[in-house]
Amino acid sequence: MKFKADLKNLKNQLMVFIVKYFSPVTKLGILRVARDHYRMLWSSLTMISQIKSKRCRFSVLHISGTINKCQKAAISFDRELILKHFKEELRIKDSILIESNAKKTLESSKRDIESLEH
Repeated sequence: MKFKADLKNLKNQLMVFIVKYFSPVTKLGILRVARDHYRMLWSSLTMISQIKSKRCRFSVLHISGTINKCQKAAISFDRELILKHFKEELRIKDSILIESNAKKTLESSKRDIESLEH
């Protein structure tokens, strides 16, 4: 009986999360974690400053109870970041080519995020 109780306590203490999506372009990711553990994951991520000798910083942009809401927030964030990037390039290069590339990148990002399994 004690062994079962110890296993149950261990299970309750484990924090398991899944990376549902990550964009190497915008560096945006969607993580899935049990509701009881989101604060622990959040605080753990903010303490990470380096991965494989590369400096990094994690920021939580959105928390939701559903993947659908996270997808919408991620699409919105990607759109703002990609448009900002292409607007900066627009000052330097041909505007028609940049606008076409921006639309392709946005659509690709949106498709990737929407394709997450629920």
